[in-house]
Amino acid sequence: MLTATPLSREQVAQRYGVDGRTLDRWRDSRDFPAPFVAGRSARWSLAQLIEWETRVAGVEIFVGGSPLFNRAPEIS
Repeated sequence: MLTATPLSREQVAQRYGVDGRTLDRWRDSRDFPAPFVAGRSARWSLAQLIEWETRVAGVEIFVGGSPLFNRAPEIS
């Protein structure tokens, strides 16, 4: 199942077009999914990220002056 795929910090940052420090701030100050530890690495659940995207899809989030979602997120 695609949504069971764990994503690395780099993959999550690339998904949203942000850097790792932004992910840290989101995790600390928003309703952003917390990572789980796999070995010595942080991983995010794709299903939890998609759920978060669905919740915030109607909310404008700006990163560097540009909207984070300029289209509805794809749900697979």
